[in-house]
Amino acid sequence: YCVADEKPELTMSYMDALFAKQPAELTTGLTDERLIELASNVGVDIKACQTEQKFADFVAKQTRNNLPRNPQDDGLYTPTVLVNDEYTQLSTLTPTFFTDKFGPVAKSE
Repeated sequence: YCVADEKPELTMSYMDALFAKQPAELTTGLTDERLIELASNVGVDIKACQTEQKFADFVAKQTRNNLPRNPQDDGLYTPTVLVNDEYTQLSTLTPTFFTDKFGPVAKSE
């Protein structure tokens, strides 16, 4: 949110940088210093915003109020997949999950 607040036009460039540098799954996330560096690399200074955690309360509230809870353990996880408002365990997805559930993709002419 810091980049979007400071320079909205650079938000997508920052997201691209975050995606390219995302840590491996089940490891520690990027440090504040690394987030600040990546923002700087795309042309925006977010040091004050990031270190002061300007949006921490907003993010926590959005997570609590908008991310569906896993019915097995009441946890909050990302990514989360809902199909027809039904929580889908990502560990159970197969390569054919969506075509099995919804049928083949219609081909355009």
